[in-house]
Amino acid sequence: MGADPMKPIKIVISLFLFLLHHTFAHTLSINSDFQESMTYRIKWMGMVVGRIHLSSEVNAEQGLLQANAKVDSFSYLQKIYYIGGFFGTHWNYKTRQSHYAYEEIYQGPQYFKRTFQFYRGNVFVENRKIAFDESSWPHNSSKQTIKYKKQYTLPAPGYLDLLGSFYYIRTAGKTPVPGSVEILHVLPAGKKESLILQVLGQEETSSAAFGNTECIKVKTALQNPKHAGGGDLFFKTKSHILMWISYDENYIPVKIQTSVDYLGTVYIELEKYSRE
Repeated sequence: MGADPMKPIKIVISLFLFLLHHTFAHTLSINSDFQESMTYRIKWMGMVVGRIHLSSEVNAEQGLLQANAKVDSFSYLQKIYYIGGFFGTHWNYKTRQSHYAYEEIYQGPQYFKRTFQFYRGNVFVENRKIAFDESSWPHNSSKQTIKYKKQYTLPAPGYLDLLGSFYYIRTAGKTPVPGSVEILHVLPAGKKESLILQVLGQEETSSAAFGNTECIKVKTALQNPKHAGGGDLFFKTKSHILMWISYDENYIPVKIQTSVDYLGTVYIELEKYSRE
């Protein structure tokens, strides 16, 4: 099968939006603390090559939290390898369950669009894929292949969509335990994955938003759940991601470091943060 074509987006979104509060969550007020926005810059070889924007708001009448994330890459990166995408969720904050989620991604020579419908313990996933001739933007109008997948079901208990799982874990109430390893099941790209987190300790780092900040350093990875039964879990994964999360009452991700196919080492750094 070769390299996983979803790897860059899994790293940028799944391990940015989902992981950041799994090991460090505290109980937050839905009506106030979830009205927030975050902007991160993506750095490669010392240059800012793109940004990630996350915003959320509460619809009290429907009992839903609506969250959206956007990944933008700049034009000079798009000429090498185009990455861009949109992610969203409608999450019931009373039952702490997702109702609907979507992913729409351009990544190199491929385009993906997925929707997730959550109903009575099942997740109905619909997937569309288009392959182009080149990895750069704009794509050639002549497509190499077009593939569609019919709607199928996945057992919902224990599996979460990306943004919905972010808020699910954020309300769980956790504190950091150095050396601990935790595993949770997620559905990036509509596939079953195990999310692994290990707390390494405390370390100071800096960001444009907060300056020098005392952080908790965390090692993370995604893997096939059949390999998540024990032993050296991180050794069995192909990519490890390091995260630095502010060690305060908010536990906000300050920096992420990872390796991306075709690009090498990439840093994701907090640029702006606001809460309404």
